[in-house]
Amino acid sequence: MNTTKLLRIGLLLLLAFICLPVLAEITGSLAKVEFLGPNEGFGVLTERFRISSELTFSKAVTGQVTTASINNEVIFDVAKKAPFSQIETLSAQKTHLGGEKITEPASHVYVQFYAGWQQSHTYTLAVTFRTIDGQTIVAQSQPAVAPAGGAIAAYPAFSVITVKERSGLARQNWPVTVGVPMRCGEVKDPRNFIYLVRYDLGAKNEPVPFHLFDVVQPEDGREIQQLPGYDAGTLKNVPRLFQIGFPADLPANGTATYLLYYGSETESPSHAVGRTALAYRGENPGLTLDAGRVTFGLNPKTGSLMNFATDFSRKGQLYSFVQAGPLDIHYNPDIWAPPLSWGHTCDWDLGKPGPYTPSINISQGPYAYRSFRRGLMPRGNETMVDFTYTFFAGMPFFYTSSRMEFTLNTLVNAVRNSELVFSRGQMTHGVWADAQGKPHEARLYDPNDPKHVFGRVAEVSPDTQFVGMFNELDGAGICLVNLGRYVESYSPAADPVNYLSKYYISDLGMWLDSDVPNYAFVYMTRPEVYYQTVMPKGSVFEERNAVLVFEVGAGKHRYDDLLNWVKRLRTPPAVTIAPAREPA
Repeated sequence: MNTTKLLRIGLLLLLAFICLPVLAEITGSLAKVEFLGPNEGFGVLTERFRISSELTFSKAVTGQVTTASINNEVIFDVAKKAPFSQIETLSAQKTHLGGEKITEPASHVYVQFYAGWQQSHTYTLAVTFRTIDGQTIVAQSQPAVAPAGGAIAAYPAFSVITVKERSGLARQNWPVTVGVPMRCGEVKDPRNFIYLVRYDLGAKNEPVPFHLFDVVQPEDGREIQQLPGYDAGTLKNVPRLFQIGFPADLPANGTATYLLYYGSETESPSHAVGRTALAYRGENPGLTLDAGRVTFGLNPKTGSLMNFATDFSRKGQLYSFVQAGPLDIHYNPDIWAPPLSWGHTCDWDLGKPGPYTPSINISQGPYAYRSFRRGLMPRGNETMVDFTYTFFAGMPFFYTSSRMEFTLNTLVNAVRNSELVFSRGQMTHGVWADAQGKPHEARLYDPNDPKHVFGRVAEVSPDTQFVGMFNELDGAGICLVNLGRYVESYSPAADPVNYLSKYYISDLGMWLDSDVPNYAFVYMTRPEVYYQTVMPKGSVFEERNAVLVFEVGAGKHRYDDLLNWVKRLRTPPAVTIAPAREPA
């Protein structure tokens, strides 16, 4: 082959090579950096702090993010993937794509960095992306300054508490109670090393006053203790339950987000001071609690409600029940178990130790007060009773719950709860709700004819929305708002029992013609059982109410205050907690 022919072949090969299509380099860019807080914007794990950025390619690609960094610090490396996501890819429509991967060709996606950004700090984001055919694309954002409302650096962990108003009525300082699970190793002194803020993006994190009611520690039973290698000191990652209460401001049908920070190595900032605070007089368990418009007095003998006064009724009027001395107006639960006489929780005496003296546990602070009493019912044939009160600053009500459990098969004539009693003349009317929640009333006392006895003025469903009494002349009343009721009777045959339960309101006229006519009283109660029967061992009666003090208006506005509070109490805000602890 001559030289000329070889040159021609070489030239043709060179021309063919030059004419081959060249693979264009794919480029990418990060832009539109956005700072997102819990419950804000879009994404998968919306309960976390995130920094989001648009990742745009020069052509549609598939592949995955292999590394991601913030301010040159790598937070994600596909070769060292952590058990929890540090980044997430989202489509142009802001839907989930699958972790760090892009499985369908796309030229425009979002990348979210899970990072506890802090206000006023500057952040530069960068990612490395590898296409399905092996090309590497590097993209970096411009520096962006975070707005107000970021994470608090001193705390390595937080829980998001979301509160949603459901009644259509705006609320100020509404008491929210919630149990938050936290790992033992994340908290030192729970009262000094947790911190609550209301969170709003673009605004300063506002500290919120809170009360820590209790910390519930898991207890290891025999089966746990007998596990191989058991050591109680190694179970540091087991959560404890922190029960807290705090005031929430909520627009009608609106939502508020609160962050409970914990795990700080240093003492938390000063806790917030509420708009109002409980003022205490006296000593436990017989405190007087000034909650603002209403003052509640507790009996030092029993710890139960003994009286109340308001700032809107007759000045100096104390609503109470007095015979030989002051008695509880919150009179029961109680049982009549023959041949024993009536036994009530108002027969407890905390000052006299004995088999029927209850234990009492009190949690007290400027925002909230809770007492929990537990003991055997006097003259109740060994029936066990739990009784709880919870008060909040600024609220004209307190929550109460009780539980009676029969520990023996017991002959009874009656089992009752939800009773309020007042000296005759202090309340002029009974009030209750019909099936539609409309209020009805009946006279209990006539100041122009004080000897007239009205008898039983009403019988009401045991699940009525509310039932109570009021003084028409003073413009003040008190009622029980039903929040929950549970009755269960256990027996081998699981036989149904007809309890004939109902509320009634009554002016008995008892004592009126005696030597002590001032002993006379009016009362309301809910008999759960009111005929002779045998309560099987294990039978349980539970209730949860709000004891509400309300203002009585004039004319068509007579029950405005009552109905306003009842609607709020019976339609409480919905509360959720995130991130929830999933079992390993």
